[in-house]
Amino acid sequence: MEMHQVRYFVALCEELNFTRAAKRCDVAQASLSNAIKALEAEMQGALFHRFPMPHLTELGELVRPLLQNIDRDAQDAKRRAASFNMRKELSIARTVFADCEREHTNVVRLRHSTREPRRSSNARRSFFGRRTDTGAI
Repeated sequence: MEMHQVRYFVALCEELNFTRAAKRCDVAQASLSNAIKALEAEMQGALFHRFPMPHLTELGELVRPLLQNIDRDAQDAKRRAASFNMRKELSIARTVFADCEREHTNVVRLRHSTREPRRSSNARRSFFGRRTDTGAI
């Protein structure tokens, strides 16, 4: 049994129409029909009466709640994994941001500690580029 078969079965149970179920699952009607047939072969019996309108057989009624639970649990697992991964990515982003912020702070401190002392407004350069002190530096 494959997950897409379970998903198609649940959609067909709710839609009771192969065309609408296929649209809902975003597949061709033939793909949905083939998957349902393969699921029926695996279950060793028909899950749907096809005519006059699709409806569940006794076997279909029996397995419906089980397959609905599988589908619901699979969707829940995907949501939980997505939420977990989002939290993990946010945690990594926070760590990277904190590291970058720390590194930036260290660079700023390093720049300030290695900077040449500022000249006071009293220090002047002579015409030939030599410094002439007229006051304290």
